[in-house]
Amino acid sequence: MSEELPFSDEVEGIAQALGEGLAVARGPVVLALSGPLGAGKTTFTKTLLHAIGGLEPAQVQSPTFLKLLEYQIVGLGLCCHMDCYRMESPDEVEKLSLETYTEAFLWIVEWPELFLEYLNKKPELIRVMGLEKILFVEIDGAHQVKARWWKLKTA
Repeated sequence: MSEELPFSDEVEGIAQALGEGLAVARGPVVLALSGPLGAGKTTFTKTLLHAIGGLEPAQVQSPTFLKLLEYQIVGLGLCCHMDCYRMESPDEVEKLSLETYTEAFLWIVEWPELFLEYLNKKPELIRVMGLEKILFVEIDGAHQVKARWWKLKTA
């Protein structure tokens, strides 16, 4: 079941508003960023991490080649930033040992399809990580944004 959120605006403005909400959220959140190459997924992430933790854009890199980057957000904790673009199967997601990141309050996942496929096969991991919902954010080539919440199944 999904709920469409009523915004379609500039990527930076959306990320700023979302960041302000995440700064007071309780429990871990998965932010799944979808869109074509160059749509603004990493720009969105840089703006979001600036809004919630004061990180400068230069401090936030694209995890395309490293696959997983960690950021400590003052007052909130660990943020994990993943990019599954170069992954070929859910087995590559498993190699990242996500279960060791149970203290993460925020997961930002670019190209989330393999990550979600992996979670679908590992409901116990969803429980261990304390995940309940995923916010899907779709960014198109014209920087229009749509977002919707999905509830995760743990059984």
